[in-house]
Amino acid sequence: MMTGHSFGGGTTVASIAQIPDIIGGVALDAWTYPLEVEKDLDSPNLQRSRLLFLNSELWQWRQNLDRMDRFCEKSGGTWKKLTLKGSHHHNFDESPLWFGPLLSKHILKLSGPNLDFEIGLRCIAQVCVRFGRNLLEASIESSTDYDVRKELDDPELIIGSDQER
Repeated sequence: MMTGHSFGGGTTVASIAQIPDIIGGVALDAWTYPLEVEKDLDSPNLQRSRLLFLNSELWQWRQNLDRMDRFCEKSGGTWKKLTLKGSHHHNFDESPLWFGPLLSKHILKLSGPNLDFEIGLRCIAQVCVRFGRNLLEASIESSTDYDVRKELDDPELIIGSDQER
């Protein structure tokens, strides 16, 4: 399993599409612009692997989300997309831990009307752990029936993206 944030999320997508030994992963607020989309979309690994795009609500843009949708469609349903309500791009990295609650609120604007950074980190960690556990259990059982909606017992998560509501 592989996980990456931002450009690392794009690297995760490309690696899973191109390397058959990687059974799946999580792309945290992935930046898909530098990907060779047509080459990666033709990969037979898309149907053999599982990937979760876990996005911030306030950073993503239409072109990037459209690319994610193309991967999800081409995967035959094994790649999914979730959005963390009220989150910014930096909710997915360690910078809130460097700055602490007060500075994160003012410098990174990660609290207030948006998602509190501690709630965001906890939610992201829980979704990643659950996805990874399900991915590993499924690989042992040779099952392809992972349903990302099982992860949605958290009110902070949206299936797809906020722009689709």
